[in-house]
Amino acid sequence: NEALAVVVYEYITPNNDDKNDFLTIKNLEKFSENEVYIYNRWGNRVFFRKNYVNNWSPVELEKGIYYYVVKVGRNAKTYTGNIYVSN
Repeated sequence: NEALAVVVYEYITPNNDDKNDFLTIKNLEKFSENEVYIYNRWGNRVFFRKNYVNNWSPVELEKGIYYYVVKVGRNAKTYTGNIYVSN
């Protein structure tokens, strides 16, 4: 169902200009259970949150490409891909 599809906005610019400052995941609020993982290019986890609410700004990360894993719902449907952190 497209209305329930989770969409990860893949570009983050944590520079406090009110545009793309946070990791934003569309439709995440439709799932009472979720987990969000972010990994760097060496496979080290740099972020984890259970029941994420679109409020993480990766100001502590260097600019570059990171890998995300988003799990939603009781059956833990998984979405994966890359995000780019810039400034």
